[in-house]
Amino acid sequence: MPKNLPGVLFDLDGTLTNPFEGITKGIRYAMERMGEEPPLAADLHWCIGPPLQHSFARLLDTDDKGRITDAVAFYRERYGEVGKFENSLIDGIPAAGPARLRGHLQAGDLFGPDRRAFRPCPVLSHGAWLGP
Repeated sequence: MPKNLPGVLFDLDGTLTNPFEGITKGIRYAMERMGEEPPLAADLHWCIGPPLQHSFARLLDTDDKGRITDAVAFYRERYGEVGKFENSLIDGIPAAGPARLRGHLQAGDLFGPDRRAFRPCPVLSHGAWLGP
């Protein structure tokens, strides 16, 4: 890795990994916890990408901020423990070369309301996409 390269950013969801399973299972879990019939996972493709608040407002057919906040909290409860590890690699990613960065990569993610805070990311360490 070139010494003058300050960093390399990889976007996981939808670029390196397919988040469908973790996200849809999280949404279904939240809907059940809210006492609602969860939609089939196959009917939730539209939920990947938009803010969770928008998806839950539509799924719950409500603009009640309290219900939406509760649903997002239930989603994060499951996603934070299990769902984030249910991502699968997009075809071709292992051959694309991220393993060459092993030893030079600080695995982390951006979080917070403005996505500027950095923290270690267990998803990157958990997956085999970096190779041996």
